[in-house]
Amino acid sequence: MNPISTTAHRASRHVLAAATLAIAMLGSTGIASAAQVQVDPTSLTPPLQPYRVCYLDGQSIRCDTSGTGTVTNSPAFDLPCGTVYETGTDVRRAVRYYNLDKLLVERNAEEEYNGMWTLSPTGGGPSVQLRANDGWHEHFVIPGDVNSDSERAHGSFLHVISFGNVILDVGLYLPDGTHDGYTRVPFDGTDPEAEAKLCAALAP
Repeated sequence: MNPISTTAHRASRHVLAAATLAIAMLGSTGIASAAQVQVDPTSLTPPLQPYRVCYLDGQSIRCDTSGTGTVTNSPAFDLPCGTVYETGTDVRRAVRYYNLDKLLVERNAEEEYNGMWTLSPTGGGPSVQLRANDGWHEHFVIPGDVNSDSERAHGSFLHVISFGNVILDVGLYLPDGTHDGYTRVPFDGTDPEAEAKLCAALAP
């Protein structure tokens, strides 16, 4: 998967296991019209993989960075009842815009994630299903500097489907780090009720 943003919401959204760390995004090559002026993706800042499709689009360079990734039996986090392992698939539709100096200025993405958690390192035994369906827009204050991003994100970032709102992160995250929505995740040890419910489902 692409490098992880340091914005605060990304940590809670993708507490979705080491999915954000271990998931392997398989890039989409995309399709460009013969009339479009192609741009070498490796010449951009930051550069993209050579299989990406980039082309001139008015006063910008547009690149398709969509892809699908999977994570299989990856250690995600620890609970009192044991280590939780995650398996899932992430489908991402994404585009980047670079200025004519070939510096990154904007990134937009939508993603749908479906997965499961279990206490078994082989993926067996009781499990719970989880889902995310979210999107985000990033503006880079300093073109080409990925650490200068100002990000707005929206959607359902994490939902353990059968638990109602016990494990849920949904709403709107603003560039200043504020959140308009509902968040309740147990993985920092401050929500024993949610941790107990998850343990009861995974280690009955």
